Amino acid sequence: MRENEKAARLKRMMDMKESGLTLEAIGKEFGITKQAVSSQLKKGIDIHKSRRCLYCGKPFVPRSTIREWCSPDHKRKWQTRERRQLRFFSNIDFNPDENGCLNWIGYKHPNGYGGMNGGYAHRLAWRIFRGEIPQGLCVLHHCDNPSCVNPAHLWLGTKGDNARDRNGKGRGKAYGGVGENCPQAKLCKKDVIRIKQMLKSGISRSSIGKSYGVGYGTIYNISVGKSWSHIKEGDGSGKE
Repeated sequence: MRENEKAARLKRMMDMKESGLTLEAIGKEFGITKQAVSSQLKKGIDIHKSRRCLYCGKPFVPRSTIREWCSPDHKRKWQTRERRQLRFFSNIDFNPDENGCLNWIGYKHPNGYGGMNGGYAHRLAWRIFRGEIPQGLCVLHHCDNPSCVNPAHLWLGTKGDNARDRNGKGRGKAYGGVGENCPQAKLCKKDVIRIKQMLKSGISRSSIGKSYGVGYGTIYNISVGKSWSHIKEGDGSGKE
């Protein structure tokens, strides 16, 4: 039987079912069992009524009032993704600067990178325009502009690539990017000396962070020697 004949036969079966005929009656009409009718009708539903889920893209047969998603969970995830993307685009300056960068005008982390939903805006830009980021890879900038979310200026690399790119642009430790010499530093030598004195006196890290306008993690890293380890408590008076 040709494909168009199969389609015509299937459509007739579906019309008969919608008119109220039983599977047995339809089976007698076509000389097949009701089980065969049921199987072919199911195929017909899948062929004529299947859709692709807006969230995952997989085909599905709508069986409820949710017509555009394969499950309520995917409906919620799609709506969340749409809201996130609307918010993302509302925080971009679409007038390119002299380097062609599309700059983030929303919240920015202390290191100059755009921030959204607790993450980085340039990573979100990659996911929106290019797809998921493979595990273990970083999203790097060709333009060396942390605020830029132009997908044409982004590329994927390993942590090693990231370190080499940073050092090659003069922003690593080997290029004096330590302490006050770091472009993103919010503290100076005297601040750190005073912070170490406050920690020694028992003042909480959270209180110290609020006093200096930095996060708890910054004070924690100072206290355990993870950052500013080259500054010792006796290097200066620490007085303002």
